[in-house]
Amino acid sequence: MKTFNLIFVFLLLNFSTLFAQEEIFFQQEIFFESARADLKQDAKHLLDKLADNITNYGDYAIQVAANTDSRGTKTYNKTLASKRAHAVINYLTTKGISTDDLVIESHGEQFAGNDLNSPEMMQRNRRVDIEVIGWNWQNLTDLKDSLSNPMIQKFQIAAQMDKLLDGNKGGKYLIPANVFVDKNGNPVTDLIDIQLVECFTLGDMISMNLHTLSDGEILQTGGMFKLTATSNGQAVYLKKDANISVSIPTDIYRPNMTLFYGAGHGDNDLNWQNTQTPVSSKLPQLRLAKAPKAPRKVTFEADSVKVTPEEIEELANLKKPKQPQNKPYPPNEPKYELIEYNPRGMEKIFLSKKEIQTRTVAKREAKRLQYEKKLARYEERKEVYDAQMNIYKSEQASYELAKAAIIDENGYLVPKSDAYLKLQRVYDLAYKQAMAKYKKDSTAYAIYKKRKTEQYEAQMEALGETDLETAHRYFTQINQLGWANIDRFLKLYPTTLMVARESIPSNSGNAKVYLMFPERDIIIPMNYYPGYGYGTPGIPTNEKAKIFAYKVADRKTHIATQEFVTTEDMVVSLDFKPGRLRDLRMALESL
Repeated sequence: MKTFNLIFVFLLLNFSTLFAQEEIFFQQEIFFESARADLKQDAKHLLDKLADNITNYGDYAIQVAANTDSRGTKTYNKTLASKRAHAVINYLTTKGISTDDLVIESHGEQFAGNDLNSPEMMQRNRRVDIEVIGWNWQNLTDLKDSLSNPMIQKFQIAAQMDKLLDGNKGGKYLIPANVFVDKNGNPVTDLIDIQLVECFTLGDMISMNLHTLSDGEILQTGGMFKLTATSNGQAVYLKKDANISVSIPTDIYRPNMTLFYGAGHGDNDLNWQNTQTPVSSKLPQLRLAKAPKAPRKVTFEADSVKVTPEEIEELANLKKPKQPQNKPYPPNEPKYELIEYNPRGMEKIFLSKKEIQTRTVAKREAKRLQYEKKLARYEERKEVYDAQMNIYKSEQASYELAKAAIIDENGYLVPKSDAYLKLQRVYDLAYKQAMAKYKKDSTAYAIYKKRKTEQYEAQMEALGETDLETAHRYFTQINQLGWANIDRFLKLYPTTLMVARESIPSNSGNAKVYLMFPERDIIIPMNYYPGYGYGTPGIPTNEKAKIFAYKVADRKTHIATQEFVTTEDMVVSLDFKPGRLRDLRMALESL
């Protein structure tokens, strides 16, 4: 069976580095009748067993490679192989196997080899190879790591230079030069390795196991991010009085936001601490299009005018001759002593040495006549080419003579020549037209600049630091590395206790359960209480909410979601459904 292709190997390595779960590799071959792409009954039986095997794993990656024997055209075999691959894929889909992200290869006859004389080889080549790697989650920690690890962005910067980091989720982080020190307060001058995590959606926050609570009080978030730095593998820090300027995108600007830092002993034990530092929304600086640039007039008395070959042709009505192409070359005379007649098939048995020698002589004579014919054609073509070259040399000499009357040895126009005066008139006309356009564009630009400036000044005067309709970023500065959060406290009453219980009772409490208020950008973890379920107090009532939960059961990912409006003493049922890691990620991306 063919080995993994590069894409499949990349997926394998990617999964292997992200997860510490059990990993199993298995294969299956499915054979087809000649020129057919429908599945035989025994093939369906094998695929049924394969599907049962795949569904035993928490996640998997599949590669399908389809082949044919060497009969038929390459195009036909390529199409037939594709039909066979999709026959397998479609059947696996009917058995509940997710196939939308599998790797498909349609080889056709590429690997058939010389099978025309071997029915066994042809039958062997009429197959589809299926390669599967399956994973089983060992515990919830493995699953959480698989969500958090891809969130980390990495940069490397020079310590002595200003650097603007553009996060892939839209954040901007301006790091000034010479702001990093080691644990002893000494300046760091080597390269700095930066790790950045941006959590601007509720799905991002679940991936990093974050929340919007400060000492038990509910926060509305405008976005969370984490910056850490190392140099030569050692942690580095911001020096005293140093700041990193940060700009965070937002769809809805909320006033009265402040900066919070994450305090605790790790990402899973954070408590947001209010710095009391206001977060502002700044209108972007006024940016204008470039002003029109005045044209430069060519002063012939002051400038040497160098012209191109194209301009020479136009000014002096000269056209540079074209050198003849396709120079003929004499044919190579065959090495007659190497020409032999090689009998084939039954001739090897029935032809005598004398007959073979006679045929060799005839073959050599045919080659000689062919060579003489080519040589004659070459002599004819050479005579024509030589005549064309003589004409070209004559025309080239005339061209150079005429050009010398208007162009000096350095390629500049001869002053006051007819060509010089003609070009001067062309330049004068072009300058006149360019000046007319410049004046028109300058008038339009002055009007444009006045209008844009008045609009900007009116916005600044009317909106000050915050514009609820046009502001789409939060601006702040941080003076320490680690987690930071743009938040404000939520003041809503009355509140109630919220409880979530699994529809199939479980006393393990091994799920991660989050209560969210999407319209307010609030996310709260729900803790497990044995015999009671997952609960959290102090929840505002009469609010649109959503619970998102995931867990590992039977070594597979299980997901539960529920949308509702909060009521007093509410109990929500968690109906977990099995899924793959990709299903979990897609669900988080939709939040």
